[in-house]
Amino acid sequence: MTPKFAATIFMTCLVALLSAPAAADNALQNAQAAVNMKQWGDAETQLKTWLGQRPQDSEARFLLARVLAWQTKYEESVGQYTALLRIEPDNADYLLGLGQVYFWQSRPREAIPFLKRAQKSAPHYAEVWKLLIRCLYAADEWREAENIQRQAAQRFPDGDWQRLTPESPIMQPPTGSIPQPPTSGRNTILDVGGSYEKLDRQYDSWNSAYLGASHRFGDRRNLYGRATQVDRFALQDASVMAGFTLPVSERWTFGLETDESPTNLFLPRWSLLGSAHYKMDYGFGALFSFRHISYRAENNEIGTVGLERYWGNWRLAYTLYVSQLEAASAATFSHLGTAAYYYGDHDYIGVSISNGQEVVRLDPSRLANADTESYSLQGQHWLTPAWAVVYDVSLNLQGTSYTRRGAVFGLRYAF
Repeated sequence: MTPKFAATIFMTCLVALLSAPAAADNALQNAQAAVNMKQWGDAETQLKTWLGQRPQDSEARFLLARVLAWQTKYEESVGQYTALLRIEPDNADYLLGLGQVYFWQSRPREAIPFLKRAQKSAPHYAEVWKLLIRCLYAADEWREAENIQRQAAQRFPDGDWQRLTPESPIMQPPTGSIPQPPTSGRNTILDVGGSYEKLDRQYDSWNSAYLGASHRFGDRRNLYGRATQVDRFALQDASVMAGFTLPVSERWTFGLETDESPTNLFLPRWSLLGSAHYKMDYGFGALFSFRHISYRAENNEIGTVGLERYWGNWRLAYTLYVSQLEAASAATFSHLGTAAYYYGDHDYIGVSISNGQEVVRLDPSRLANADTESYSLQGQHWLTPAWAVVYDVSLNLQGTSYTRRGAVFGLRYAF
């Protein structure tokens, strides 16, 4: 080997050794820049390059764990957090991060032990308390969640801890409607849509169009209204509805709703609904309501009693309706069962089945009690933080009077 060739090899090796740390330094800088621009894939690549040179860098590994979670690479993220906790088992940031990953995976029960460790290690870390409360509610541990929520409100008086309570829609009779925005920053909703129903037994099809709005003033404080135009029996009718809900205690919410038809061809002249919702422990809730409906020829009164229950993302509800038509000799009873799955703040898909006797309109001037049976598929899906679609596809068997098949479809805009 000549001296010149040996010197060339030596210089090549020296440049490689010197450039490796520089490349790693650039990798960390590039990773931080990629995170700032939310380019998670690039950040992951750069962080893995950096950790290949410096595997003991806990801060870089912590950032990689979060970047993996943001890409929904949850199992890889869990592996990184596990490695970090072997070194610092009481680090509240690592415990919180691991709890967050499990929560995002819909595994709240697995998150709870880590969050309790973080709470014990850093009792003044408000974010740990918030996620722990959410996980307890999601795991159906309502009593413990409410107890910790009260403790958090005392420890952190400046926080809005009431918002952590699952904001499931207040159960109402099917005619009531309070749309809810997907984020707390968007409290006003505009609602537009329509319906089409095809009838048998030589009845003409029914259709309607509506325009509504609602505004949320705070927890369980809602004001809402709707104007509707309805085509039935070769006639066109219209109605205007308005209502509000108001909390009167931590558990009780009251509501009042009224509507009026200025044309009053086949719709009720007016109606008035009063309702009360009671929030119980373990995810249970109860509804009580009474509605007076005034038609041209007679009145109808409907009382309801309902019970609902939440299990994680699921809601089951049962409602009993007792109706007394003025000209009828006895009251009628009907039953409504609902099951819905919530996969976002206010995104859901559900089914409803009802059976019993209800008041049906046979023509513009004639009402009667009839055996009824109905099946319905409903949903609400927020496509963006501002826009949502809602729908209700149903089959209604109105005894021997007629059968209705149809759907309601609407758009919602939140701001």
